[in-house]
Amino acid sequence: MSKSPRVIGVTGGIGSGKTAVTDFFARKGVHIVDADIVARQVVEPGQPALQTIAEHYGSQIIQPDGALNRKKLRGIIFEQNEERLWLESLLHPLIRERILVELQQTSSAYSILVSPLLIETSQKELIDRLLVIDVPVEIQIERTMARDNMTREQTLAIIRKQSTREEKLQAADDVVDNSLSLEHLYQQLEKLHEIYLDQGTSRMSQKKQSIKACPVVLRNTKHSKEILVFRHPLAGIQLVKGTVEKEESIPDAALRELKEESGIRAASIIRNLGSWQATDNEQTWHFFICEVPKLPNTWKHFTKDDGGHEFSFFWHPLKEPTSSEWHPIFVKALRFIKSHI
Repeated sequence: MSKSPRVIGVTGGIGSGKTAVTDFFARKGVHIVDADIVARQVVEPGQPALQTIAEHYGSQIIQPDGALNRKKLRGIIFEQNEERLWLESLLHPLIRERILVELQQTSSAYSILVSPLLIETSQKELIDRLLVIDVPVEIQIERTMARDNMTREQTLAIIRKQSTREEKLQAADDVVDNSLSLEHLYQQLEKLHEIYLDQGTSRMSQKKQSIKACPVVLRNTKHSKEILVFRHPLAGIQLVKGTVEKEESIPDAALRELKEESGIRAASIIRNLGSWQATDNEQTWHFFICEVPKLPNTWKHFTKDDGGHEFSFFWHPLKEPTSSEWHPIFVKALRFIKSHI
């Protein structure tokens, strides 16, 4: 997967000190994405996933305040492996999608993705480098029992469901020892921060101009699903697409391009479709489905791009083939979009 800026994965077993590590990087101004926080967000009241869980387990899985009864759910999935697999199949794609959006909202030279299951899930595909926080298992047990008021047996049950210490170390690109003092930990992290900063800054300067943001606007009609396109007076039929500017996140760039090229102002991103490598020009295009107000069937908008042009916007039915008017690279981009919606 193509990403910019650089993404450093941080993982470690329960009680290893992931919070201490991410707090250090956050104080350095590094953008942090916490998979545990994202996992809680996707099951908040009002989220579709919570409704699906309630339908599967019954209303007893929901607390009086409408929130998920996490303790009850944890008991179910720890005792029944098939239920754990069902829950993972529901939540992991949603968590991954939201993580992608958050990673692309950074302006720091590199980002941190912290997750206890970075090795065990497809989240490892989202990172460039893996930092493992290493502590002996006995220290994990002691810290977790003291912090979470858990028994030794409960703590061991969680540890057994995570990848082993040996597996984590084997997968690691970098390792820090967190069995001693915070000062000892910070000394190790300071050195790694300098390395990541150099690598991230270099990558940003090399890649920034090759990253494109593409807002995708869809609508459903009586007969088909349609996508918003426009006719460029010199370059054929195209999708809205533009370059990410300096210190601009990719989602923000997508909304800005939509506003500048089409005149659509009240738009918001509702889904990240992922990225596509345009081999024709070595660019990486990032696609975002956008929610917009009701739009007319056709309209024209003048843009200042390339000296000024009037773009003619209309809707293209996704089930219909592209005509010879389409710019070739946008034909390929449309194929990507159709395969991901």
